[in-house]
Amino acid sequence: MRLGNYAELQGKSLDYVNAVSSLIWGGHVDHWPDHVKDAVNSIDGLDYDKAIQFIRDKPEKVDAVWQENQVAQLNAGHGGVPLMIFQGEPFFGQDRFDLFYWRLRQSGLTKRREARTPFTTKPLRWPTVSKERRPVAGRWWVRRTPDHLVRSQVSVQIS
Repeated sequence: MRLGNYAELQGKSLDYVNAVSSLIWGGHVDHWPDHVKDAVNSIDGLDYDKAIQFIRDKPEKVDAVWQENQVAQLNAGHGGVPLMIFQGEPFFGQDRFDLFYWRLRQSGLTKRREARTPFTTKPLRWPTVSKERRPVAGRWWVRRTPDHLVRSQVSVQIS
């Protein structure tokens, strides 16, 4: 965690998340902690050994990042992830990305003229929609959109 905080102090937090999260959840390495040093060193402007030394020399500065983020989450009215805050409005949970994007477009967000290289890696397997439309674990979920509430049954299967 402190490495992530250090990356934030260096203005490289998204690069860090992209490099390290795929180690943790990507399933392509056996023991992800063994690969963190190489992942950090692959980020332009970050050096693992310098980061560790900084963390040892100034732990209070690195830990202040947590405290600042915690205050921001509490001020937004939530303490979990994923959490996006735009103009004081919190958007909590992955099912709020559409609403968050809608709000950004409402405020003038436009598409890039050229596509940007994605920050994510290709999943090991892509989800597919079941032909039988049967629920996974039989759960219902409610998704709020800008215009209405939609009650949907989860019907995604991994092939």
